[in-house]
Amino acid sequence: MRDWRLPIQPNSLIAVFSTIAKSALLVPLAECIGQLKWIYFQTPQSKPVNRLYDFDVATRGPWGAFTFLYKLRLRKSAALASFGAALTILSLGSEPFTQQVLRVYSKPALLVNTTGTVSSSNSFSDVSSIENADLIGMSLRGSQVVRH
Repeated sequence: MRDWRLPIQPNSLIAVFSTIAKSALLVPLAECIGQLKWIYFQTPQSKPVNRLYDFDVATRGPWGAFTFLYKLRLRKSAALASFGAALTILSLGSEPFTQQVLRVYSKPALLVNTTGTVSSSNSFSDVSSIENADLIGMSLRGSQVVRH
């Protein structure tokens, strides 16, 4: 990781690429479901007009795809569109897994020919109380508190 020079972290970069890949999958999938709507209605059998709305909602995301699957209940005439709706729902599961793709481990390393130092303090001064004393109209001179 010390050789990484980009301003964005590797996990963030993977998340960006994952989002791009997911969009590249879902946009054509939504277009296919929209086209399958017209193929569904092209058959000579009569179908309810509200199925147009169901197909349209299925192209708008996972919730619409879920309602599409529920309403059509995997009918044979809309099997391919149902498969596309199921893929849309399953795409929700991709993001948690992409966050786990890259794991960074830290490990102890032995440094040769170096000197270690540890800083320590021998006295304490409460600077905040001195600043607060000035704020409320008192000042410290030497070891005496003088009120204004």
